[in-house]
Amino acid sequence: MDVHEITITKSQLESLPDAERILVLQFGHVCNELSFLNKLLLMVSDTNTVGLENQAMVTQSMIVIRLYIGKVFEAWKMLDRDYFGNKLSKSLDKRLDQEGKNSLLALKRYFGRENLLSTIRNDFSFHYWADHLPKAMDAFDSSSEFQLILGQNYANTLFKFSDQFVTAGMLEASGRDAPRAAMDKVVGDLVSIGGKMIDFLGHGLAAVFENRLGKSWEDFGYKIHKIEPKENIEKFKVPFFFQS
Repeated sequence: MDVHEITITKSQLESLPDAERILVLQFGHVCNELSFLNKLLLMVSDTNTVGLENQAMVTQSMIVIRLYIGKVFEAWKMLDRDYFGNKLSKSLDKRLDQEGKNSLLALKRYFGRENLLSTIRNDFSFHYWADHLPKAMDAFDSSSEFQLILGQNYANTLFKFSDQFVTAGMLEASGRDAPRAAMDKVVGDLVSIGGKMIDFLGHGLAAVFENRLGKSWEDFGYKIHKIEPKENIEKFKVPFFFQS
């Protein structure tokens, strides 16, 4: 595949108005994190595993889901402060292409009302509230059994029972009764809104660059690299258990 390496000089960055310079740095940073978490979620999920390994893979998937949701929410808070709050949106919205405008509209509609991602972020992603745990007990009947997996080190140890209760509480917040439907709602919102966020950030960066620095990448210094990835992201998986 062809990968373009674009060179941006410090003087070019310094030529941007202060607010736009901050926005460019923020957009790039957030886009990097969300793109990585999106890839990581694919890599830690493996439906081909069975037994104990499958249970561990499901648990690490839930950990990444909560982190990813938290970062998407924080990205929206950043937009609220650095894009809408300082009025940059008034000048940059009209410079977005149609795809960027559509993504921004979807984000406004989602975060402009009560939404699942905000609830999960506030109660599960970056906080360790205990309030939901007693109610989570009700998700299991009296015959339920839970596992504690002990390896020779912490890398291969999993307190699975703890994550089962946290996940039960998180799924309850979806408003869906059936566990499968609840999980589909959580993952569906994350994939959709996370994707819209990444897409808008990229188009927002392009809008600033085209307005201030150049109309196309040919206006910058750039190189084309031939990269042949060794792994297929659909096939590459991060296992839970490792040799120590």
